[in-house]
Amino acid sequence: MLEAYARGGFAAVAEFTHPDFEMTLMANHPLGGRTYRAGDAPKAMLEFAKSFEDFRAEAEEFIEAADGRVVVAFHERGRPRGANIELNQVFGILYTLRDGKVARMEWFDSPKEALAAAEAED
Repeated sequence: MLEAYARGGFAAVAEFTHPDFEMTLMANHPLGGRTYRAGDAPKAMLEFAKSFEDFRAEAEEFIEAADGRVVVAFHERGRPRGANIELNQVFGILYTLRDGKVARMEWFDSPKEALAAAEAED
């Protein structure tokens, strides 16, 4: 799925997402503070990526978590348009699968925080 995302963004991963897909991001993220559903998550992420001059993202590590969930260490880099700062952070994304598809993505400030959340929910 992440390879497909790297090639074609959210449109390329539709076949991997559950119809009831939802995504949440940490409160301090520009898209944080709400839950995105299957229909609006791709648009929100695309708009976020477009706000950068040179946005790049890649999965660096896959970590097995509680209840068959997976934490992905996801490295994002780029410079927001009109800014002099660079985004260069490894986030943690906790993936929950249902019926063989991604049903939930929960973003955290680090892979360690994502693992802790998975263990707390177990």
